[in-house]
Amino acid sequence: MSEIFELHAWLEAARMAVETSNAPLGRIAGETGFGDPGRMRRAFMRSFGQPPRALRRAAR
Repeated sequence: MSEIFELHAWLEAARMAVETSNAPLGRIAGETGFGDPGRMRRAFMRSFGQPPRALRRAAR
């Protein structure tokens, strides 16, 4: 159960950063617990149905 909560917290932190900052996606991935952009991208695809770049574009 705690792993699910942790992933949810990572996803929400990363989504907020992707949508509201100009930080590189690699830095966001590292700072939010994903470690690398590929892992963050796969999690975004599973959870949001689109990659981080698409969410960033949509938020602008």
